[in-house]
Amino acid sequence: MKKKIFIIGTAIACMLPMIFPFSAQATESTISEPTIYTGTCAAEGSDVTWEYNATEQIMTFSGTGEMPDYIADWLYDKAITPEWKQGEFTYNPKQVIIGDGITKASSLTDLFAPIADWDGRVSLTAGEDLLGYSTSDSGGDAYWGVLSKYDKRKIRFYGYYGSNFYYFVPGTQFIGLGVAENPVMETSGTTEDGMTWDFHYDTATMYLSGNGSKMTSAKHGYPGEISQKTQTFVFAKDFIPPEDDSIIEPYPELNHSSYLYERVRSSKKVYCYQGSAFDIAYQRMLNNELVEGMVTHPAYYVSESALLGDVNLDGEVDLKDAVLLNKCVNGSVTYNEIQKANMDCNGDGVISADDTLTLLKFLIQLINQL
Repeated sequence: MKKKIFIIGTAIACMLPMIFPFSAQATESTISEPTIYTGTCAAEGSDVTWEYNATEQIMTFSGTGEMPDYIADWLYDKAITPEWKQGEFTYNPKQVIIGDGITKASSLTDLFAPIADWDGRVSLTAGEDLLGYSTSDSGGDAYWGVLSKYDKRKIRFYGYYGSNFYYFVPGTQFIGLGVAENPVMETSGTTEDGMTWDFHYDTATMYLSGNGSKMTSAKHGYPGEISQKTQTFVFAKDFIPPEDDSIIEPYPELNHSSYLYERVRSSKKVYCYQGSAFDIAYQRMLNNELVEGMVTHPAYYVSESALLGDVNLDGEVDLKDAVLLNKCVNGSVTYNEIQKANMDCNGDGVISADDTLTLLKFLIQLINQL
């Protein structure tokens, strides 16, 4: 009986196409070809082309060298209008892509439509070779003025950690696609005075230890510019803070002490050991009348005893720690000794995938404690 039912079912299945003919015509796609506009936009000696997909609202620049130095109306009396904004078609990209090989791009005001025309969030993706924008967006106040117009809730910049573009864009607006093959700055090292630094792109965290009494980049080997990308500072117990009040050339308004605290105050969090030399100096700075009204942050104290599972050192144990621990285990990110003490979740003295598994079990309450 079962065999007969199976045969009948198979026969019905074979006959269905004849009863209800699902022809190729019935399912034929009605998607039309995208509308594409193309042109050239190369400065003298360069080879750069553009392609605008009006259907998908994607603008792509390809080639090598520099784009022309288009000048925005709001900055100069006479403006040079890019081809894609001369009215032949409606230009309102959601994505702008600047390919590898292009070293200089047009201004943000030229790359995008007026903000009033945006119908949602937009993005700019740049290759590792991009060094900057045209003069209408660069050069101090003019550049930052343009960025302030491009609401960071609506625009996102995608690129490679360590590239010039990475340091050019405000940290809160940058999303990393990976690490540049040729980073412009070292992310770890030791100064001639014995201070060790270690910066992590993915968490924007800077770890400092040793003799930091002189930590300026000009003479002592520390790439101070990288501190501008730092959102969290972690100071080891042995860190010696600057006490030298001699003037830093060529910054007469800064000395070695103020240089450090100027960098630290621009971050979001500061971790140190309670009672350490840095803690004492930092508390003195917080109480200093000279910093009254400045945006400063109280120090978070690193526990003398390890808080197992707290890999990102934020004082809590949650899923973010499990994600970071997994990255540490597979070698995609590095970690310091403070983090290492918190990573041995199963207590076997070895940092491995077993620690990640143990931490996950704790987070979903399969085990009660680490």
